[in-house]
Amino acid sequence: MAQAEKPTGLAIRSGRGLEQQIEDGFRQRGFEIVRASEWDQSEERDNPTLRKVILDAPYASIYGHAARIEFLLLLPDRRILIEVKRQRTSGSTDEKLPYVYANAELNIEFGHEFFLIMDGDGWKPGAVKWTRDRAAENDNFSVYTPDEFFAWLERLE
Repeated sequence: MAQAEKPTGLAIRSGRGLEQQIEDGFRQRGFEIVRASEWDQSEERDNPTLRKVILDAPYASIYGHAARIEFLLLLPDRRILIEVKRQRTSGSTDEKLPYVYANAELNIEFGHEFFLIMDGDGWKPGAVKWTRDRAAENDNFSVYTPDEFFAWLERLE
């Protein structure tokens, strides 16, 4: 059995750079950012009028273990899990998209919406089409570029 490719330092930094851009975008739009470890202790957890972003939020995995996702956006009457993927050059990130979608479907069953933010020019065209087709079939699963996501976020205000 072949070993899975480990992300290189550049790939990790690139992905974290995109996550930081998204986090900065939330801050610029007035969202309070809270780490999941702090949120677990918060008395505000059941407040339905929240406008917060939880970093490194727990969510359900199809493998049955506790997993973490980059962001959980809390809005009045909405809970949106946000996964961020960047593929600047050809590589294996696009092979993870079916796993991301399977996890999205599972969490949608628990009442969450799921956003996938895809960035970069290295995606295989079929991978982008496949993912956008899933979004067209599922009202609770959305795919955005960073610019599309920020435009969506602006409409919330």
